[in-house]
Formats: sequence, C-alpha cells, structure tokens
Amino acid sequence: MGAAEGSSGQAETFLNVGLSLESAGQHQRALDALDRAVALAPHLAEAHHGRGVVLAALNRNDEAVAAFRRALELNPGLPATQFNLGIALLAQSNAYEAAAAFREACLQDPADPAAQVNLGSALLACGDVDGALAASREAVRLQPDNGQAHYNLGAALCRKGDLKDGVEHLRRAAALIPEVADVHHHLGTALARGGDVDGAVKSLREALRLKPDWPEALFNLSLALRQRGELKTAIETLARAITLRPDQAEWHYQMANLAWEAGEIAYVIPACEQAVRLRSDYAEAYHLLGLGFAAVGDHERARATYERLKTLHPALAEDLLGFLQQTTSRPAPTTAGADR
Repeated sequence: MGAAEGSSGQAETFLNVGLSLESAGQHQRALDALDRAVALAPHLAEAHHGRGVVLAALNRNDEAVAAFRRALELNPGLPATQFNLGIALLAQSNAYEAAAAFREACLQDPADPAAQVNLGSALLACGDVDGALAASREAVRLQPDNGQAHYNLGAALCRKGDLKDGVEHLRRAAALIPEVADVHHHLGTALARGGDVDGAVKSLREALRLKPDWPEALFNLSLALRQRGELKTAIETLARAITLRPDQAEWHYQMANLAWEAGEIAYVIPACEQAVRLRSDYAEAYHLLGLGFAAVGDHERARATYERLKTLHPALAEDLLGFLQQTTSRPAPTTAGADR
C-alpha cells in the first residue's frame, strides 16, 4: 500500500470516528478527529462538511461557514451541505446568503420541507415577502403539520395585508408549536391590527409567559391594553418595557400618550423630553410636549417648543399654537382636554 493510500485510509477512519462522536454529542472530540481527517486528506469534502456540523454545534459559526464553503468547493453536490450552510449563515444573521444556500438546497431536493421552511424564514428576514409566501406555501404543501411553515406563511400574509388568512395560519402555528413565544407574539400583533383586542391581549400574555422579559412583547401588550381602555395596566406594562429597553423613543412617546389620556399631565413632559432626547426630529413628541407645557401653564416653554416644531411639522405646530392660545387666558387645568 502506498503512502497516499495509507493516508486516505486513515483519513476515512478519523472521518467515521468523528461522525460517530458527533452523533453521540461529543463535539470537541469529534472536532479533533475530523481535524485529523482533514490534515491527512485535505480534499475529503465529507470531512470538511463534518467539521462544519460540529463547529456549528459549538456555536463557532464563522468557522462552520468556512468549513461548509470548503466542502462545497470540493464537492458542489454534497448532500445536506447547502442546507447546513444556510443554517450557519442564519445564525450569523446573514439572511441574504442564507436564502441563496437554501435555494440551492431546494433545487437539490425539491421534496425536502425543511429546506423550503428555512428558505421562507430567510426570505422573510430579507424582506422578500413574495418569495417567502411561495416558499412557505410549498413547505405547507409538503408538510401540512409543520408549525414553522405555518408561522412563516402567516407572517408573510400579514405583511401583505391579508390579516384574515395570516391569522388563520398563525393560529395553526400556535397549535402546532405552542412552546414558541414568537408565534404567540406575532399572532397577538396581527389580532390587534385586525381589531380583536381581547384575542391580542391573550396571545401577547402567552408570549410573555413563555418569555417574561421580552421588551417588544411588553410594548405591544401595552398598546393592546390601551385599546381595551385599561390605562393603568397599560402604563405599568409599558414601564416594564422601557426599563428593559430605555433607548426606544417611540416607547417614551407612547408613555406620554398614556399619561395624557389618564390625566397625569405631570408625567407627560418628562416622557416627551426623553423621546426627543433620543430622536431630535420627533415631531409628534414635540407636539405633545408643547401641549403638556401649555396644560400646566408653562407658556414660555410651550412657545419655545412651538418654535422648534414649526421647522419639523408646520401643521402640528399650528395645532399646538391654537391650544396654547386657548390656555393662555385661563388657569392651568388639572387634566388634559385637547384632542391631538
């Protein structure tokens, strides 16, 4: 036996050992064996693919992507490699390249629902809603009980404005994968958009039961509670969201809106000030800030806010000026009374 044949045989042995260890969950030992296989036979595509699988399991996604790409250079048709490359790219938040990998995986095996499901996920992340619709519909056709496929299809339909069918698929997803908080969150926001506020609150609360400190879900729940007229609970919920994510200008503005509606004018001003501190061109927040100053009788600061607002949104500035003129000649009210 020649040296080359001996090295090749040893490489195959290390490859098989590495794959067995990977199946047993012994990822570091598997990587050591696969590294030996690659060192002995650098052109063994299966060894590079195996390294990619193990590296991905170790959350070393950059290295995993490189390993999968090397495997594909050596053997472009190597089964499962495009799919696994797509998964690693999604883990890097590289949705565009992940979508390309999943497209290739779908071409290699058109009957694989997992490739279609992940293609739909990647296309949604890319903003290609029509592409996501097509991939997700095909995934549902191939595997009607795949919860992720229904979730992707429901999300894409909602983005297209088809709330009725979108909610139907999101409900199906929630029944199939009830442990996934994202599904309940998306269902809740879709129900709120469609006017089913009670359903929205129920779904958003389920999302938060599964993932308690989720700022976006808390924010959306506060909006739904506001729609239901539960201002006190909405304020408490939004305060939790802001504590977790204090850098969101819109959330501070919505807090100011809730305070205004609840008649808590003293809280309107600091919330608006924080909103415009975070976003200096936030016309709606300046408008409400000016209303707050006028409502408490601080006309000097209300007029200064009006001057700033004129450069951002003349129509809102005129509305503020009208309210300011109404309040100039009377004492400051204890509650708000202006429409915005």
